[in-house]
Amino acid sequence: MDSALFDCKKLLNIDPPAITEAAVWERVGGDPMPLLDTAEGRERLARIYSEYADAAARADLPIILFAPTWRANRDHANASVNAAALDFVRRFSRNVGALMGPRGDCYSPAAALTRDDARQFHRWQAEQLATAEFVLVSTMPAVSEALGIADILPVPCLVSFVITAEGKLLDGTPLADAIARIDDEALRTPLGYWINCVHPETAIQGLEALGDSPAIGRIAGVQGNTSRRDPRLFSQTVDFEADPVADFADRMAEIHRRFSIPIVGGCCGTRSAHIEALAQRLRS
Repeated sequence: MDSALFDCKKLLNIDPPAITEAAVWERVGGDPMPLLDTAEGRERLARIYSEYADAAARADLPIILFAPTWRANRDHANASVNAAALDFVRRFSRNVGALMGPRGDCYSPAAALTRDDARQFHRWQAEQLATAEFVLVSTMPAVSEALGIADILPVPCLVSFVITAEGKLLDGTPLADAIARIDDEALRTPLGYWINCVHPETAIQGLEALGDSPAIGRIAGVQGNTSRRDPRLFSQTVDFEADPVADFADRMAEIHRRFSIPIVGGCCGTRSAHIEALAQRLRS
């Protein structure tokens, strides 16, 4: 059994395939965390998470959801909001983790923190997430910041990178090398790895580039977006194209089948219809 699959099954009690959400941040047009402060905002978020959970239930599949804490670091959040976000999302799935993102632009490796700086900056949020079952260190453009976060998280984590069709991180590091380095050097070895915010075709090409590397067995999840644009040309304000729902679902289901990736879902540009179609493809 692939190591990431084994670790995720042990932690989440899932039998793959499993689905995960589409990007809540992009759906609400900005940081979702302030929505938790009002009844109207909480109702809006509840509708989104319920859509994803219901899609999974109709296909009789497990779903992994994430508290919308991607930017709830010390630059943008107050104490206790991370735990409150986790409690809110636990209403919708038994499998709930938290998100941590880079301090800077997730598509700019030049903005990534060094390992030491990442330890210092992200420690505040890491401590706030001590009640999480696990954390997805998400949309990382470079090894250095991801490694620093993995060092200081007090709970299990998965590390998710944006990759190119050549199978490289945006900082130019081959994905297999990034996985090997973090597995070897991190003070707390991640449960596994993840790919997010790339088009399914880009993810397929990047996974093909791994060949027979043992790194493929460490990849637990892929969340695809709907933009065929090279991720090196993205910015955090990019407008994502609307790929046909059926095409997206077919290609994400292919990623699960071809590469034995246990968890698949959506990222920017996807909506509940994409998750619904994907869940049905996986079930059929």
